[in-house]
Amino acid sequence: SHKASEGQLSLDDQIFVLINNKQKYKNPKLQPLYEGPFEICKIAPPDVYYLRGKKMHVTHLSRVKKASLALETLGRIKSCKGER
Repeated sequence: SHKASEGQLSLDDQIFVLINNKQKYKNPKLQPLYEGPFEICKIAPPDVYYLRGKKMHVTHLSRVKKASLALETLGRIKSCKGER
């Protein structure tokens, strides 16, 4: 649940991005804080990340949270089920 620091992220890492614009007239406590996961496809100084997902994103390090190991494990499980 901690934000990422500069040394923790590298190309092809899976990350989440903080959502700025919440939907109006909905309870903000029930809305997700982050969207993703996205894959880092390019890193530009200072602390700018180009992300690959459903659409291309550009974001700053301060809005990024690294995806947990559980998410990566879940992705592997889903891919293994497709191979059967």
